[in-house]
Amino acid sequence: MAHEILNAKKKGKKVIALMSNLAASGGYYMACHADKIICSPLTITGSIGVLFALFNLRDFWKKFGISYDSLENENKYTNIFSSIESC
Repeated sequence: MAHEILNAKKKGKKVIALMSNLAASGGYYMACHADKIICSPLTITGSIGVLFALFNLRDFWKKFGISYDSLENENKYTNIFSSIESC
C-alpha cells in the first residue's frame, strides 16, 4: 500500500491519511508517505519499530541453571530475538 501511495503522488495526486482509533506500525508507515495526516487526539499510534534493544542475560540465566531451546526453520531471521549468541 505504501508503494501505491508513492505511485499516486508521482502522478500528482494529493494523498491524505486518516487514522481513526488505532494506527499500528504498518498504518503509521503508510501515513508517513501521505501529504497530510489527520487523526484524533485519542488515536493510538504505533511506531515503525526501527530501534530495539537486546539485553545480554546469558550470565544471569546461568546463575539459576536456566537454559532454553529455540526452534529454527529455513528463514535465518526466525529467532533473531531469542538467540543467546546474538545478545
